[in-house]
Amino acid sequence: MVAALLAAVFFALSSVTQHRAASTSDPSTGLGFGLVRRLATRPLWLVGVASDVAGLAMQALALATGALVVVQPLLLSGLLFALPASMLLERRAPRRGEWGWAVLVVAGLSVFLVAARPAAGSALADSGAFAGGITGVVAAAGVVVLVASTRMRHRAALLGVAAGLSHGVVAPLIKQIVGQSTGGVLVPLQNWELYAVMGVGVAAFVLIQTMYQSGRLAASLPPMTIVDPVVAVALGAVFFGEQVSRSPLALTVQALGFMMMTLGVVRLSALNSGALQGRPAPCGTLPSSEVRTQVRRWVPAPGVNTRAVLILSASVGAGHDGAADELAERLRRSGVDVDVRDYMNALPRWGRFLLRDCYSPSVRHTPLLFEWLFTTIENSRVVRAVVLTFCRLGNRTVRMWISAGTYSTVVSTYPLASQTLGELRASGRVGCPVVTYLTDPAAHRTWVHPNVDVHLTVTAATAAIGEHRYSVPLRVGGPLVPARFANAPSPDRLAQLRRDLMLPADKPVALFATGSLGLGDAAASARDAAGAGLTPLVLCGRNEVLRQRLSAVAGVIALGWRTDVHELMHLADVLVQNAGGLSFTEAMVAGLPVVSYRCIPGHGQANAAILQQAGLAPWALDATQFAALLRQQAARSRTPSSYDDPAQHILRLIEPAHSPEHRPRVLVQHTSA
Repeated sequence: MVAALLAAVFFALSSVTQHRAASTSDPSTGLGFGLVRRLATRPLWLVGVASDVAGLAMQALALATGALVVVQPLLLSGLLFALPASMLLERRAPRRGEWGWAVLVVAGLSVFLVAARPAAGSALADSGAFAGGITGVVAAAGVVVLVASTRMRHRAALLGVAAGLSHGVVAPLIKQIVGQSTGGVLVPLQNWELYAVMGVGVAAFVLIQTMYQSGRLAASLPPMTIVDPVVAVALGAVFFGEQVSRSPLALTVQALGFMMMTLGVVRLSALNSGALQGRPAPCGTLPSSEVRTQVRRWVPAPGVNTRAVLILSASVGAGHDGAADELAERLRRSGVDVDVRDYMNALPRWGRFLLRDCYSPSVRHTPLLFEWLFTTIENSRVVRAVVLTFCRLGNRTVRMWISAGTYSTVVSTYPLASQTLGELRASGRVGCPVVTYLTDPAAHRTWVHPNVDVHLTVTAATAAIGEHRYSVPLRVGGPLVPARFANAPSPDRLAQLRRDLMLPADKPVALFATGSLGLGDAAASARDAAGAGLTPLVLCGRNEVLRQRLSAVAGVIALGWRTDVHELMHLADVLVQNAGGLSFTEAMVAGLPVVSYRCIPGHGQANAAILQQAGLAPWALDATQFAALLRQQAARSRTPSSYDDPAQHILRLIEPAHSPEHRPRVLVQHTSA
């Protein structure tokens, strides 16, 4: 009992000091682990961390001899210590009724404990069933976090609920670990609970810091304080067999005590909900004033056509940006005003981290997981619903971008941006036509949306297969790559380039495309090409580590980021691709034969399958087949072709035709930090 009360005091001190430090941090610089790194330089926050550690120690001591159903509710008494400390640090008087509602919470706790007459259960829970319960609670916390990202008015309270859910599993995990340690101090090292408490504890800790930054302590602390013990008590009753009195009178009084606690929490949150108004916009959103300052707009003279196009791209690799930039250039040459936005900036920082920063490591190190996720999004309605919920996080900012301009059409070159636009179009919050330009040969479910007005594809095969698969009209738009890819350099220039790269004159050249991130097993592919009698010329993008590693392989020529890829494609005899995006489109325009090999999981393999099915590029499944296909494709003659221009499809949507004298405004590109 004493240890539990001491834990309540330490946790209260930790809550107040960490909240004080976090709430004064600039939210525009980001949340999550970046916030924690900044706070670690503040002495007041470090005092809070030390108090947190002391509280966890007292909590573990209390759980060693007491039941969850007793220890965790007692932590609610910390509210009486936290509120006065908060008022002292904020230098404010208590609001009317604030103390009364706080006392009501603690009184409700007392009524609940007296009526419950809790009894201890077993020291250990069944590990398998316990894992399922922990997973369910953590998943629920994740859903609440997603909701909090779109609900500014109650954001602090919702984050408090999520923090309570995640923190509520820590105590049962600690109790399980304490029970396991009775068999020896090394026993917990052999079980999953110790590692789970580390992971969940860190996630809960980061979430709590984010919660502290989102509003006043009295708005966020009570929900966390009440949800935490409720979760812990429920897990204790289900998995540890802890008991409470179940007589009709006792259950009635327990319900009364719980209602008193709930009412106190709700009223405390309501008293402070006004503090949330006027706070900075959630991370990843842009107030309208900020939107206006980031795009330098050309002010037209009276009578000049002011129609414009907004293009949403994404800084994930280079393919989406490449298509967006080329479309923007073509439209500007036709007298259209074009703004290009990075969809990543419409998402919270943690969302950008998942999509952009985790993309390359997941493809490299967890390919099976990446492939499973890609396939599951395609086939599972539940997972697609989660993805759509994630995309809604960008709705507010994208709508602001559209409202800030006089756009007659919005175009997306990134699948999740297309989902956001489709949702906004369906709800009537975007009135102008929206267009999706599919940069991948394979039409995935995230690329298509029934409320997007026009879906444009690079090839007829993508349009036909996608329309058959998803029952959404797709039309061929044509490639979006610069015209220089179609124009062969002079023989003298190609000869000079061959000398500069020290390419053997007696061997055909296999150009390897690994994207801007240098993905895939390029080393093995290059060795297989060399074994087939070709000279491997590998484009490593911005992956300097890959370039240095391949440079040490005999017979392989490794290049970093190049601006003369159009010339290299006319120098090479065959392109080897593993993703099927922009590099394939460039090769198609250049007339360069293509072979797919060692494709990256997910979209890479899906694209290879479509290209092979359409007869556009064979897919080699082993080294022997690869060698044969390389020699076969390298021996083919180039066949220049003409293609549709996607820009013409956009221009037809923004009738009347633009005046040729209309000079496009200058765009200051907005990229993420």
